[in-house]
Amino acid sequence: MTEISRVHGPEPLLTLKDVATRLGLPTFKVTRAAKLGIFPTYHLFNKRKLARLSEVVSAIDSSRTGEHR
Repeated sequence: MTEISRVHGPEPLLTLKDVATRLGLPTFKVTRAAKLGIFPTYHLFNKRKLARLSEVVSAIDSSRTGEHR
């Protein structure tokens, strides 16, 4: 656990729409990537998919360097 996560707590889970908004991406692209399993998603108490922003950014970075496929 890093010093930042101890001070600020765990990273919040965001809806795919919120992730898309924060990254400036169309929602359908984030939803498509989630369906393909490019980054992990979580479900809490309902059908809405949630994700951590850092995991989505990591998936984007790895796809740029060719590590994902």
